Amino acid sequence: MISSALAARFVSAPHIATASNAEQRLGDWLAELEPEQSAAIGQWLDRPFARAILLGIIEFSPYLFDLVRADAARLIRILACDPEQHFASLIEKTRHEVLAAAGDTAFAFTHDKIREVLYEELNPIRRRRLHLRTAEGLEQHREKAPVAVETLAHHFIHAGEYERGLKYAKQAAAEAERIFAYDEAIAAYSRALECAESLGLTNEQLTIEEATGNAALASGDTLRATAHFDRALTFAKDPRERARIQCQAASSLVTNGDQRGLDYVREALLVLDPVIDPLETANALAIEGRFHHLAGQHHEAIELLQRAVELATPAVENEITPFGVASLSTMLGFLAGAYQHLGRFWDGNVWAWRAVEYGKKHEVPLAQALGYEFLGENFMNAGDWEKALEYAGCEREIVGRLHSRERHGWTYLVTSLSYLAAGDLNSAEHELREGMALAEAIGEQRLLGLLKGNLAMLLADTGRFAEAFTTARENYQNGESLGLLYSRTEGRRCLAHVHFRHGELDEALRLCEEILGMLGTKSRISRLWLGPLHVEALIQSGQRAEATRRLEEYEKLVSECQTPRCEREIVRLKKLLDEG
Repeated sequence: MISSALAARFVSAPHIATASNAEQRLGDWLAELEPEQSAAIGQWLDRPFARAILLGIIEFSPYLFDLVRADAARLIRILACDPEQHFASLIEKTRHEVLAAAGDTAFAFTHDKIREVLYEELNPIRRRRLHLRTAEGLEQHREKAPVAVETLAHHFIHAGEYERGLKYAKQAAAEAERIFAYDEAIAAYSRALECAESLGLTNEQLTIEEATGNAALASGDTLRATAHFDRALTFAKDPRERARIQCQAASSLVTNGDQRGLDYVREALLVLDPVIDPLETANALAIEGRFHHLAGQHHEAIELLQRAVELATPAVENEITPFGVASLSTMLGFLAGAYQHLGRFWDGNVWAWRAVEYGKKHEVPLAQALGYEFLGENFMNAGDWEKALEYAGCEREIVGRLHSRERHGWTYLVTSLSYLAAGDLNSAEHELREGMALAEAIGEQRLLGLLKGNLAMLLADTGRFAEAFTTARENYQNGESLGLLYSRTEGRRCLAHVHFRHGELDEALRLCEEILGMLGTKSRISRLWLGPLHVEALIQSGQRAEATRRLEEYEKLVSECQTPRCEREIVRLKKLLDEG
């Protein structure tokens, strides 16, 4: 007699609902046997629970069924003696080969490949059925046994239940955003988007693409955000809706000075109302200000950015949203950057510290990261390498939690130039090359140019002129392609430095004069970096009167800035003139 306990190991399992397919497989197998073998096994199957056991084995595991039918003659001999012991040993053999205890109440597969193979063996219909039963079982018992919403989303989606999959995927994304787990939020939004596409819900697709862009923006990944905002715009028809998304898209486009961002902003400002849409209007003003900054018009940039902060702060304080915190954080960082390019590093630090404090108060990692980023840059520019490295370390710790490759990339500018100025050339070169590799990988062209130009200068300083010229000329061309004023002038300055170190003073001076012609009165920071090279090249070329005049101009410029580093340069240059 076959015991009910052995049968219960299969028939009581929730996934054994019907045995139609198993009956078909059993019938097919019996038909393949010799008539005597088929009759013997059929006789055994008439016993209580026997058929349930074999059908359960077929339904439970093709692997186990293969063991059962591998040798029909041997199976018949065993059935005549002790069938229960045979099937029990088969079950135990399979369990030990396939499963391992995972705690007191659960099992896990002994190898991931086993799970993959078993899952792939399932036909699509049964696979969806199992996902649906799992999802509905978990959903039904949520109060007694809480389950993560992303798990529910996963099973409903694979069951083809896209409405419920959409619901739980959006909940999972929202939960991830609440704890600033933006990578998880973006992944959940991606699953929600699959559901919306399958259901043909264009309004949902717009909402999800916009939400994904905002999550990417809040994590500091502006390049990734751009792609989602652009896709959201393809669904947006209402003018106010388009204006909102255009501003969000412009927030990411401005990273590399993409002029589409400025076009988006100007179009959006024709629609937006600062009373009804304070945050969107503030964001548009801030982006317009940032484009002024990239064009070297820093006073105009500061005016627009300060208006934007005044408009955005009450709106963000009233309701914390990913878009709001990302926008205000970026505005504060942009203001720090605008003062930085005026050479007013301590004024820039006021806004950088405000970003840090805002981030700490509201637990916004992006705001803290941007604040520390500009603090690091400002202290590096002012000549305090130790403080600069300290703040770069603070930013790296935060962006490690944010998983923002873009923000991590910008820390290399601070670390490399700090090591370079401090005379640690090996560490500087390591940071420059690491940063360039990351910038190239994520498509951050502005950062790549700044790092590449400084690597060219380091190579020239260490006598590696062939690589220095190749690197500097590539960087020059990239700066021209990017079209941003600072990138173009830095491309020329770094190339001039290489010519200077190589003793080609005429070419170095030509490039210096070309830069000054491009700048006019714009971008003090560019003139701060250019001045010492220009004066020293004039001294070495024997043009003492012109060197003296240029040094006087440089000293006047430095007096309007906040940079002890450049004040020390003036002392050094005066000494060179006196020695000449």
